[in-house]
Amino acid sequence: MRLTGAPQIDEDDFIGRDRELEQLRTWLTPRPKRQNVVALCGLGGMGKTQLSIQFAKRFGETYSSVFWLNAKDENQLKAELAALTAQVMESHISSSGTDPQEEERMVQQVRQWFSRPDNDGWLMLYDNYDHPLIPGIISTTSYDIRLLSIPRAWLDSDHDAITKAYICEAVSSEEA
Repeated sequence: MRLTGAPQIDEDDFIGRDRELEQLRTWLTPRPKRQNVVALCGLGGMGKTQLSIQFAKRFGETYSSVFWLNAKDENQLKAELAALTAQVMESHISSSGTDPQEEERMVQQVRQWFSRPDNDGWLMLYDNYDHPLIPGIISTTSYDIRLLSIPRAWLDSDHDAITKAYICEAVSSEEA
């Protein structure tokens, strides 16, 4: 499990959200040749990040690998994916992030690793993806996360994709 860089809170400070965790578990149960995508949506401070981290901690053994990536912008996500290359490729590659061509090569390597036919049991958590590319909306800060990180094989093949959105709200007083 790779939660490096993820904002951690003490286990005792995470309260409630059992219903949400079970819903995520249902939606994200690994299935062969199926990509399960869930977007946690809500205002800042509602607990989306902590809910996803808690999910990974509780159910991480269900997956072959668990990764948390900061997707605040395209450059940050590329750097995160390049850093992941050394871990998943079982090599001692290090990325300084100063050479864009080397970083791009490493991003492509890790995407190939995610695309392997026998490698479909992982969980990827993207945090801070606040500026998605939306057709018809012009923005200088938005980008399409799929083009950077979702394996090409998943985009171009017969893999099914199940997509869900969950609106994160404040914890109720009963749960607190």
